[in-house]
Amino acid sequence: MGQTQMTMNRISAASKIINGSMAATKAVAAAYGTGQDSKLHELLARHAFGDWGDITPDTAERNDETLSMGDGAVFSMYKGIMDLSGEARDVCIVSNDPLGETETTMFFPGEN
Repeated sequence: MGQTQMTMNRISAASKIINGSMAATKAVAAAYGTGQDSKLHELLARHAFGDWGDITPDTAERNDETLSMGDGAVFSMYKGIMDLSGEARDVCIVSNDPLGETETTMFFPGEN
């Protein structure tokens, strides 16, 4: 899966996830762009503050447990996010090691 690196200033000290490296698959970057006004930055902010979007309660609970333990991965999904062409798409975000050397990736469901 090809990726495009993204940069984003730390959202705030109140965020739940420490921002480390961030990447979007090439398909996501092409659909939404990567500029500071990109919809992706809004989704990253929601993810960083613990708004997990459209996931099951069990997954949300696992995310919260991961944050309290400081080890593992947290997952978000946001459904129906309009891309640059006006198409509603689902976007997933996963952060590995959310309290340490965080690696966050944005992708479409089903991308490998």
